Amino acid sequence: MMIWKHKSAGVALLIATGVALFGCDAGHRCMSIEPEEQAERELMVLQETLEEYADAHAGCYPTTLGELIAPGPKGFAYLRNVILDDRGDMIDPWGTPYKYLLPSGRRTRACVWSFGEDGIHGGMGDDRDLCSLAIWDGGEWEDWDDR
Repeated sequence: MMIWKHKSAGVALLIATGVALFGCDAGHRCMSIEPEEQAERELMVLQETLEEYADAHAGCYPTTLGELIAPGPKGFAYLRNVILDDRGDMIDPWGTPYKYLLPSGRRTRACVWSFGEDGIHGGMGDDRDLCSLAIWDGGEWEDWDDR
């Protein structure tokens, strides 16, 4: 398994179950795609991978996203060729670690968030928050922290 590490935004690609997605080279983001579209694609892959993991683990989600890239007993990892920051976190197209939330309160499924270009919760345009569940379900998802 190859894990790519990079200190800045602009290069990453999530590859699920060993199949290259998005028509880009493994381990690199598509430079012809806007960062927001790339983040939406990555969040969709992450949510799909979380659902596959939960299906294989009696409905339980991983406690961290890192469990998706760690090889299991048979050497299988749910995700490969993922660009990580210096701390080992998966990063969004702007170089900020994705936020991962386990089920809580009204949210019955795990979800992954990108806080957009500014990396701060809230905002509009390129700074708007992107939620894997909203993309997966095709709607809005405001309760990122179940406040």
